Amino acid sequence: MRLLNAYIYGFGKWQDYQLDFSKASLTVVYGENESGKSTIRQFIMFMLFGMTPKKREFYLPKTGGRLGGTLTVWMEEKGQFTIERIHDRHNGEAICFQSDGSEYSEIWLKEQLAGLNEQTFSSIYSFDSNDLNRLHAIKEKELGDVLLGIGMTGTDKINQIEKRLENLVNDLFKPQGKKPIINRLLGDAEDINRKITELALKENEYVNLKQAKYDLDEQLLTVQSKLTMLNKQKEKNEKRIQNYSVISEYINAKNELDKLPENIPFPEQGIERYQRLKEKRLPLQSEWAVLDDTYNRYRQELNKLAERRLKDGLVEDMRELFGEFNDYQEKNNYLFIKQDMNLLEKELEQEINQLNIGLNMYELEGLTFPFHIEEEWSLLKHESEQIQAEKEKLNINLDASTIQIDELNQEKNTIVNRLMEHHELNKLKEQISQNRYYSTHQQDSQSRSKIEQLAQDWKKRKRLSTQFFFFSLTALVGFLIVTVVTGQLEWLIVGIAVTGIGSAQRGVVGYSARTFENIVNTQHQQNENISLLSGDQLHHLEMKVSEQEQFQKKVNQIDTRLSQLNVELLKLEERSVFLVQKEERYKQRVLDHLEDYPFLDKVNIQYWPKLYHLLSQLLSKYKRLSEYRQRKLEYNERMKSFGIKVDQLTSQLGIDIVEDTIFSKMEQVNALLQEQEKDLEDWKKTQERAKETADRKRKVETKLLPYTEEINELWSVASVKDEDSFLKVGQLRIKQIELQELVKKSYQQLFEMIGKNELELLDRDGIWDKLLLEQQLSEQLAEIEKIETYRKNIQQQLSDTKAHIKTMEQSEDYSLLQHRYALKLDELRQYARQWAVYQTAKEKLLATKKVYQNKYLPKVMKRTTHYFNRLTSGKYSCVYPPMEGKALYVEASNGNRFQVTELSQGTKDQLYISLRIALSEVMNQHDKSPFFIDDAFVHFDANRQRSMLSILDDLALTQQVILFTCHETVKQMVDDRNNHTTQVCITG
Repeated sequence: MRLLNAYIYGFGKWQDYQLDFSKASLTVVYGENESGKSTIRQFIMFMLFGMTPKKREFYLPKTGGRLGGTLTVWMEEKGQFTIERIHDRHNGEAICFQSDGSEYSEIWLKEQLAGLNEQTFSSIYSFDSNDLNRLHAIKEKELGDVLLGIGMTGTDKINQIEKRLENLVNDLFKPQGKKPIINRLLGDAEDINRKITELALKENEYVNLKQAKYDLDEQLLTVQSKLTMLNKQKEKNEKRIQNYSVISEYINAKNELDKLPENIPFPEQGIERYQRLKEKRLPLQSEWAVLDDTYNRYRQELNKLAERRLKDGLVEDMRELFGEFNDYQEKNNYLFIKQDMNLLEKELEQEINQLNIGLNMYELEGLTFPFHIEEEWSLLKHESEQIQAEKEKLNINLDASTIQIDELNQEKNTIVNRLMEHHELNKLKEQISQNRYYSTHQQDSQSRSKIEQLAQDWKKRKRLSTQFFFFSLTALVGFLIVTVVTGQLEWLIVGIAVTGIGSAQRGVVGYSARTFENIVNTQHQQNENISLLSGDQLHHLEMKVSEQEQFQKKVNQIDTRLSQLNVELLKLEERSVFLVQKEERYKQRVLDHLEDYPFLDKVNIQYWPKLYHLLSQLLSKYKRLSEYRQRKLEYNERMKSFGIKVDQLTSQLGIDIVEDTIFSKMEQVNALLQEQEKDLEDWKKTQERAKETADRKRKVETKLLPYTEEINELWSVASVKDEDSFLKVGQLRIKQIELQELVKKSYQQLFEMIGKNELELLDRDGIWDKLLLEQQLSEQLAEIEKIETYRKNIQQQLSDTKAHIKTMEQSEDYSLLQHRYALKLDELRQYARQWAVYQTAKEKLLATKKVYQNKYLPKVMKRTTHYFNRLTSGKYSCVYPPMEGKALYVEASNGNRFQVTELSQGTKDQLYISLRIALSEVMNQHDKSPFFIDDAFVHFDANRQRSMLSILDDLALTQQVILFTCHETVKQMVDDRNNHTTQVCITG
């Protein structure tokens, strides 16, 4: 699972706030104390796992608004989806949205989390500085077990639970103990039971009395059973006699109902429904008649108006003519047009003169700009500035490279002056080699054979080095050809470097081979005559050779750097040539524009974009001036044609002309047009009223239709075709319903009074004979009285026997001991059940702990060792889990081993953090969850903090990591790293 982004509607101090976690796998959230980092962390936990209503109330926004937000996550199987939770919606449950628009509930989210809850997530994938503070408060003898529990589950609670269960079990019971509660109770119960047994064996008569009591109990039970049966029969007959009137009413109603047809078709509450429908339909019928009369009257008025209307074409011609007449009346507007035109010409002249670029108004008419000209002028301006900046930068780089080359050459000359000649250095090396050899080996046959074998090996190496040297010469020729073809000096430099390496290797290998040959050839002669140097002399020579080698190494480094600088210098010169070519292309483009627009020659190129906007404004004003001139010509033409149109229209309308002027003719046309428009308005109003009346008629008809259909449906259900037949069937159905209600009511009363079985007998056999019932009741009462007398005699005998037994048992010691024994046994059972629960929980916990140690703990310890080694800069090489009675311990790089209690507090913190990271990494292989850290390593020094950030970088390659911190040093380290870390700064 990977968090992509979060949006907070409202949560604590945050409102309408967005966080983006998608840019990198390691995200650092920085803010000062009380800025709201922990609130953001709680918001993410709320989005994933929810929160109780009481806890949500704590995070309600202080400034109002809703509590909730969204969290977008990505899972490997389901892809990207968004979780939304709102405090007062669905009781805070989640709604999940996928990219295809699918919507899922809280249950679906829990399925995707695969059983991962808030407690498990906090234990494995989240820790903070409070966890370290709790670690500091643990006693040293318990620290190893606590860290083991953290390595298994991410929390120290497993160790707390194990200790508590051990104490609870031992407080209740120990096999050899006397103080635990169950041990004491067992001893007390055994003493009391022994005393009770002694008292019970004293009297044999007690047993006989117990048997007599049992026999009397059996007799009394038999008599009571017979008496109960007679009482039930008596109660049954009494109920039959008491409810005889209801029984008679039930039977009579049932017989009357059987005479009617079983199925009388009639709608439910048919008569009432029929009367209501008639009452509702009557006013609608009256309304429909009134609307029909009104509609016919409107149709007559519409016909009269239609006869007086002119043709639509003539009316439209009159309207069009009046539109033109209004334009004619606005002839004075011509003066305003002329005035605006003169002002615009003066304004154009003035602005063109202010530009002072040799342009006049008449040239504006032929001046046009392509759509891309503004962008091209802006690009030319930008290119001019860019070329100037590149020139300055190139000159600076050229000067810097030249200075570096001079400095390196000076340094090289200084070192070369201190170098020995090559043959002198070889002579010193040979002398050192001979002394080393003859001081450490005896000249026997075995050592000579070994030297000869080494000489042979060096001869083979010499041949190989010679082959490599010729290969490097061939490569140099190839690189030289590539340089000539491409013109790039880099290839030639690479060829020279390869050839130099081949030459150096050949020289070193040749020298070593010659040395061993000389040793083999002269070893017999020098066995007796060699003069060995003292230790100080030999050390002095070795130091001198080492110094010369360092000088040579420094010269090689300077040569390499000089080669690099020469390559850079060539690149800068190539850049200079390219920049000159670029500048020439730029000047040619400028000349092209000057040829198209000669007036640009008087304007600096920096102001061309601004000039474009000024000329665009002038062209816009010149266009308006042209429009004014065109409108003036159009106005004159329109006035000539308008008089002809007026004469033609009055002729078509047949109007008698009173005065031969345009205004007089237009007044007569206007009068006729007003009359036609009034008739048209009246026609529209009448048409609208007729339409409204027709709509109302249809609405009334629509309202009438359901009543008519419902009445017909009622008749259809009753299988009749008229009102009288419908009412007759209705009365018959009412009678049937009343009888059914009476039967049902009587049945319910009898069911409650005499029961279901009696009702079944009544339905099957019919009504009983009342006299026979009274006779049976009298006989049952006499039999009950006789048996009751016998029962009282047995009860008296039983009472006497019980009194005798009670007298024997009523001794104070016996009664008290029995009571105490019962109390002790009850108390013992309670503590035994409690002990069994604690013991079972303890065994299950140990078994689960053992399974985890065998399955997951080795992986966790392996990764813990890795991180602990990095955090302690290699000081500790291994972390071992508890085994064979030993506690958790660590091994230092020198092989010493330490118990956890022997470590410093800072090292304990580092071990704890290593365990937490290792547990998260191992469990992440299954759950794929992000890892939260909240200022858990702020007490580390700078080096440890950098190591910790490096570990988090590595962890972020396979798992998303979110670090919350309020420390400026951590933030600065993240800024300096400039890697794939995303940093989010928040302010409170």
